[in-house]
Parts: sequence; C-alpha cells; structure tokens
Amino acid sequence: MAAPVAAPESGSPGVRDDRGALITHVEIQNYKSVRKLDLELGRVNVFIGENGSGKSNILEALALGAAASRDKLDHEYLVVRGVRMTQPALMLPAFAPEPDGGTTSAESTWGPAIRIDYARGVEERRAVIIAPVDDEVDGPSWMVADSEGDSFRQFIGELSGAGASSSRPTSVLPLGVRLFEIPAFVTYAPEYSALRRFEEEGALRPLGVRGEGLLEHLQELAAQPGAPAIATINEHLALLDWFERLEVPSPDLAGRALRLRDRFLAEGVVFDQRSANEGFLFLLFYLTLVISPRTPRFFAIDNLDTSLNPKLCQALMSSLVTLAKRHRKQLIVTTHNPSVLDGLDLHDDEQRLFVIARDDDGATQAHRMSPPKRLGDEPPVRLSTAFLRGYLGGLPKNF
Repeated sequence: MAAPVAAPESGSPGVRDDRGALITHVEIQNYKSVRKLDLELGRVNVFIGENGSGKSNILEALALGAAASRDKLDHEYLVVRGVRMTQPALMLPAFAPEPDGGTTSAESTWGPAIRIDYARGVEERRAVIIAPVDDEVDGPSWMVADSEGDSFRQFIGELSGAGASSSRPTSVLPLGVRLFEIPAFVTYAPEYSALRRFEEEGALRPLGVRGEGLLEHLQELAAQPGAPAIATINEHLALLDWFERLEVPSPDLAGRALRLRDRFLAEGVVFDQRSANEGFLFLLFYLTLVISPRTPRFFAIDNLDTSLNPKLCQALMSSLVTLAKRHRKQLIVTTHNPSVLDGLDLHDDEQRLFVIARDDDGATQAHRMSPPKRLGDEPPVRLSTAFLRGYLGGLPKNF
C-alpha cells in the first residue's frame, strides 16, 4: 500500500496563503459526460439530480484539475481523493458525432483533452488542460499544460501535430514555470464499516475518503489546548436527541474506542462507537471534516443523506453552512434526499443549489436555482416540496 499522503495545505513556502479565498467559477470541458459546463460556485453548494446525471463526474473533474495544477496525476494520488480511475483516454466524452460530421467547438479549439478553468475572482482566472498520452514504456498517462504563456501554445502544437507520439513528456511547462495552484480537492464518501471499526488507516491524512483515520484525528484535535474542535463537535452532535457527551481517549490508553454518553442511560454508563448507530458515526465524520483545520478547505461530500433521518438531514445542512463560514471551508454536497434542501437559505448568496441533468444529447448540464418566491399571499413552497413535485427538475421522467 502507498505511504500515507498528507492533504496539501495552502500557506506552504513559496505559495500564497489563500486559505480564505473561494473558487468562484469553474468551467469544465470534455470530461466523461461533460462537454462544456459552467459553474458559479458559492461557499456551500448542493447538487441534486437523477442517478447517472453526472454529479460525480463534475466532482472528479475538479479533483483532476486540482491534481494537474500540482503535476500529480498519478493513479495513487487520484484514487485516494475519490476519483474513479480508468484509462485516461476513456475519461474523454464518447458522444455520437454531430450531424454535420464535425467536432464540438471545444475539441476543434484545443484538441482531444480535458480543460478545467478556475477563477478566484475577476482578476485571477487560469485553466489547466490535461490530455491523455500513450507512453509505450510507462503505459497510459497524462500531459499537462497551463493556459498562460508559451506552455499553452506549445501544448496546442503538440495536440494538432500529425500522429500521436508515444514518447511525449507528461508536462509541457517550460523550466521554471509554475502552474496556478488550485486548492486540493477531495470527494468524501464515508462507509459505515470504516467508521465503526477504527482499524483502517487511510492513504490520505488526516481523514480518508471512506472515513479512515477518524479516531486518530479526533485524538489530535483533543490534544490541542482547550480542545476547541472537540467542544464544537459536542455542541453540534446535540442534533441527536439522545446524545449527551463524546469523550476522546488519549492515544496512550489501551483500545481503539470513543466514550459515548446517552442521556437516557443510568449515570456512569458509557459505550463506544461499535455500539453507536450509523447516523451518529456519519454525523461525527461530517462535523470533524468541516471543523478540522487540517482537512482540505475545498472538498465534496457525496450522498450526504446516507443513513440519516430526513429531519436530521435538514438540521445537518444548516449546521454545515454555519461551520463552513466559521472555519473558512468551501464544499459541494450531493444528495437525493429532498430534506437536505430545506437546510439551505438561497437568499444568502454563499449558499447555492444546482440541478444536474443531461440534455437531449446526453451531455451533463448544471442549472442554479433561484430563491423561492411568494405566490400572492401564500408563502413560498419549501424546496423539498418543489423538488418532489418536479418544479426544480432533477427527477426521472421515464417512469
């Protein structure tokens, strides 16, 4: 197994400290089901849509762009960040040709490659371009280019040349040129087995995408002076009616277990995570992820509603918004549970809801939802109701 990899942080030597900055705009071209997609992101973004609409493809493209900006497109780096890996050439769209036999505008402009265009505001906008190459020695890999300067023109020349060279380099950046570094992006999809056992160590620190490393990281947070993160986690775990207290043992104590107190049990009775319900463990992981200063500041949670009661989903979403603002995190959440939407306030521009759907040609599109409006004297329809009634889209139409 590969050695554990620390989650990259902004603020390292030679890199501007931009931990408070947000990615405000993303443009993705030519990745799986995405032909061309523009997203104007806020601090907290929720994706809804049918199964197979392309929600996960968008998240993977973000991870690819962030990895490419660090020239880290190797299999091990991407897998532990939630990317479903296959041969690079198979990550490009495979739509039927256009009726006139031509190519898409994106393909004709810059060749068979993936482009991810990021912006951190009006003045800072850069693109990373990633093309599959077939190296006869190392096998399928990627070529990376920045959209600025000579590297972009050289990249275009490589792609438009006759025939594909099997010995092309994996980077066309001139010596000394540094890519615009995009914040590390990880998609978390925790699993109950990993959360319950506390036995597996992930390849990504401090928290693995399946929930690995939770106990060790809680112990690190508990060791901080005053343990403010643990206090905040205890505060928000009170969303569960039975919950009274979480205690995190120090690493030198025997066993790998938390101490949990249920307010309905007799005084002095405690239990550990192996007896806790699934909802508690998922809630604990999400809170730790958003509160911790060591987790990525830009990440996604796939299927937030897993194992959670609908009303708890609403309250959790509201808590995540509050905590993301307080701890300067930016996140994307995917869900199929309408109740999650009721935890959003779309009148706050930092909170955004996107419906992900495929157009008549099968290409993934994203539509941002506006805040609900009053109908005469009637209050606005709740977002969950609007979703279920089909007002927002994102529901199957074939049955």
